[in-house]
Amino acid sequence: LTTMSGIGQKISVLGFSMLILPIALGVPARNSQTCSFPSTWLDIWLEPGSNTTVSILHNSFAEKGGCVLKLEGTKDIKSFILRSSRKTCFRCVHIQELHSNVLRYKMSECNVQRHVARLCGAADVQPFSYLYRDSPLDSSCPPILSGSHSLQYSEYSPTSDHYSQDCGEPRSESNTCRQRSKDDPQLSINYGNCPSGTLVHRTSMTQTLTCVGSWQEEGVLYMVGRGEVWEYWEPGDYKNSGNSYICMALETDGLKLYLSQGFGSGCDGLGGRLTPYNGLRNLVMEKRFRLEESCQFPDWLVGPQKWQIIPQSGSSFARSGPKDLLFNSASSFQMSSGDGGFPQEFSCSKRLKESSTELQVQIFSQSQCLGEYHCLHAKFSPNSNTVTIHLGAPTPHIEHSCVPPSFDEFVPYLKATLVPSGGVLPVLERFQGRDEKIVESSTTEEYSQVLSSGTVEAIERNTLSQIHSYHNRFMQEVEMAVQEMARKLKKCKTKK
Repeated sequence: LTTMSGIGQKISVLGFSMLILPIALGVPARNSQTCSFPSTWLDIWLEPGSNTTVSILHNSFAEKGGCVLKLEGTKDIKSFILRSSRKTCFRCVHIQELHSNVLRYKMSECNVQRHVARLCGAADVQPFSYLYRDSPLDSSCPPILSGSHSLQYSEYSPTSDHYSQDCGEPRSESNTCRQRSKDDPQLSINYGNCPSGTLVHRTSMTQTLTCVGSWQEEGVLYMVGRGEVWEYWEPGDYKNSGNSYICMALETDGLKLYLSQGFGSGCDGLGGRLTPYNGLRNLVMEKRFRLEESCQFPDWLVGPQKWQIIPQSGSSFARSGPKDLLFNSASSFQMSSGDGGFPQEFSCSKRLKESSTELQVQIFSQSQCLGEYHCLHAKFSPNSNTVTIHLGAPTPHIEHSCVPPSFDEFVPYLKATLVPSGGVLPVLERFQGRDEKIVESSTTEEYSQVLSSGTVEAIERNTLSQIHSYHNRFMQEVEMAVQEMARKLKKCKTKK
């Protein structure tokens, strides 16, 4: 009995030692569940730092290795131990999901010893690397960027190693865009030129973006966008950067927005992590309020609801101009070409003069991204039940819309006669049709959110990610086989 008691005490002491040993070594707690990554991560991702794509599968992280141990991380950061498939060594990786389309991670170097505490300690001191979903899920832009903003900016010039200041004349602005399809941009930023340095020769630049994802961190709003950049340089050179990613940092003091754009595709600023003040471009933005649907059109213009447009000769807009005019409400109408294209919408901004048969009004239009003002003069003829109109050319400033050269009697943008069209659905029926579509879209969206990760899209993303991983592994095997062949040939030549 004494012997048995001594053995029991040793086992008890040994068990206690095994219990406190991981705590003494600082080893993260381990999860007994199967080591796998969240199903929402299974996809192909772009690593902007190296401009390469990586695959995250059920239990493997690209070519870095397979998951062998899942650690108890924090609420925001998940930690894993990976074993390399090419050589017997281990890595620790900390992964944080910032948005459904944006991940960032820290990863240790590969070590032959699977010492969890040392591996994860080595990962902690590494800088963050970012991953953007290669085919992003639909995402909205931050509401703070909605509408129109005027801006000034500074831009870093690598040739002179300093910022060109006070850039933005004659006109710089950002505008949210009206998307006609999923491929259309959500945000447009137009830059004027800079007064000094090499950038003085860039006359203008336009950047269109689709918002990929945004997140809040330490009082700063970060956003990743994807889009194109068009640059116009003297003496007529044109550059297009193509489709690329960009990271932005944004904060506000309540009156102005301070937004910076990172260097390259990552969230890197000058001298370190991106802030709203150390990017490639640093923007100071102010909200520009538009007069949209601020007044109503008279009954004699709204009454027929739909008009046929018959352009008069001499109009610069006559050949490719609109064919129909349809009122959506008493404050807005749209013009369409009748060829199946998207209509251009106009809204009443400010009435300048009005009588029982005549009207002059400033109207606002946003064809896609840029907001513009026009002047509209309309005169009603009760005998023929027609309306003659003169639509002025677009201008960004409302005060310029009804004066030359925007509104010119001798060089008209569009002069036309409006004739009532037949067979128009009542306003109530039109809006009922729209409501039905909205409800159907909303119902479909709610249904899609209920579906689990076994949806067609999730299966497709996972399969493409696997194919991408197989391709990369195959290319690695080919590379290793060629290297091995070269080594053997070199050895044969040495023997001879």
